[in-house]
Amino acid sequence: MRTTLTAVFIVVVALLAAVLVRSQFTGEPDDAAAQPATADPGAAAPAASDPVAAELERLRREHSQLWDARDEAIPADYHQPTDMALSDDVWLQARRAAQASAPNPDTLLPQFVAFAQNHSTSPLAFDALFYVVSVTAFKEFRDEGKPWPVREQALELAWADHQDDPRLVHLLARLAVPSRQSESFLKRALANAPDRAVRAAAAFHLAEYYCMLAQCHKRILVVKDKPTLTNEDRFWKLVVAPNVEQHLPLNADENPERIEALLTQVVADYSDVPATDWRYSDSNRIFIKSVPFASPKTYGDLAVSLLDEMKNLVPGKPAPDIVGTDADGKSFRLSDYRGQVVLLTFSADWCPGCIKLYPLQRRLQVKFRGRPFVILSVSRDEKVDTLKSAIGSGQITWRCWWDGRYGPISDAWNVPGAPRIFLLDDQHIIQDTDFVFSGIGTEEEYKRAIAPLLENAAGRTEAALEKDGGIRSR
Repeated sequence: MRTTLTAVFIVVVALLAAVLVRSQFTGEPDDAAAQPATADPGAAAPAASDPVAAELERLRREHSQLWDARDEAIPADYHQPTDMALSDDVWLQARRAAQASAPNPDTLLPQFVAFAQNHSTSPLAFDALFYVVSVTAFKEFRDEGKPWPVREQALELAWADHQDDPRLVHLLARLAVPSRQSESFLKRALANAPDRAVRAAAAFHLAEYYCMLAQCHKRILVVKDKPTLTNEDRFWKLVVAPNVEQHLPLNADENPERIEALLTQVVADYSDVPATDWRYSDSNRIFIKSVPFASPKTYGDLAVSLLDEMKNLVPGKPAPDIVGTDADGKSFRLSDYRGQVVLLTFSADWCPGCIKLYPLQRRLQVKFRGRPFVILSVSRDEKVDTLKSAIGSGQITWRCWWDGRYGPISDAWNVPGAPRIFLLDDQHIIQDTDFVFSGIGTEEEYKRAIAPLLENAAGRTEAALEKDGGIRSR
């Protein structure tokens, strides 16, 4: 199987898409959207009287408070159109000045590393290292290509002291975001980890890493060609692009084969290795535990799904049909809407990026009312009542399948997170659109992508009517 750069760009769009939007400016993952796990207070967690656990919880609270203060100091304006009256230099200087004057939660991260060093024999040391690796996922992007020593320290400690911790596979999953440290660590784990499950996870997540690297390069090309920019786009143009191109180059011809080789290796060597999900075991969101997937999976299953997505869920391919039930339990299918252009979204109440898209989706409904256009969503809410509440309040005004957090529809479409966006023409052929990268795009970008598809649909309808009329007249 030979894939293209565009195909690779699509395959893990949701893989940390929500964390990407926030981290471009803050470096902190969005807890609800970026991380696949929710707090599970009923699960086993360290006792409240444990002084070591209390110390780590205190660090987590202090770090979170600093982020809240930073968010208040720096307006989240990256979705807004950029001020083109400002030169690139002036815009970038203003951005740097705002960052420098705001509270800096990064100053606390060495304390998490020190905690892990001081309590190296405690399982809680791994929780601290996992946290550091998670919140530094985009440091090289945000800090103009500078490697982050605290992240490297956390990875080295995890390798030295916690190879026997079964949760190490979840740390590997946090390394799919491109960075020099991530790639080298995944390669080392694949080559040298004594645990077969760790080698399986390393091979799979290294494939995801190269998928995300292709995404980044594709996004850079898109941004450079855009006639208008948001602040997010401008950040990519001025900060992300130069550093990715210098430090994380991509061979577009070799990368697809590299991904396929890794996934093929997973299927050949690790098909029987169980894959696990994870959950927070406390409301403070610092202690993690491994849990089974809703439907048991192996790394072979994950690799086969990703290979299938690379082949079939790409622009130019027909969208697989969806069969499910809505919030009222009534069955419907995607194919019921054949003949209409479909904006298909995977979303959830636990995903802040999804909720931010709702007003834009409502405006698109109004804009294209009376045209062959429909918005459909696959809701990944934990409970159907959550979806019913969003519909009842008018927040969601389109029909949704309720799929649960890890339901069969998300599984069939290989969607591990949210938001995930597909635009389908009236024949339900998947379209190549820029905003699928994270679901975030301007209203004008959505309109520019949808309008020509509606014109084509109208033309097909007119041609069909003329043909039908001609047949009848004879």
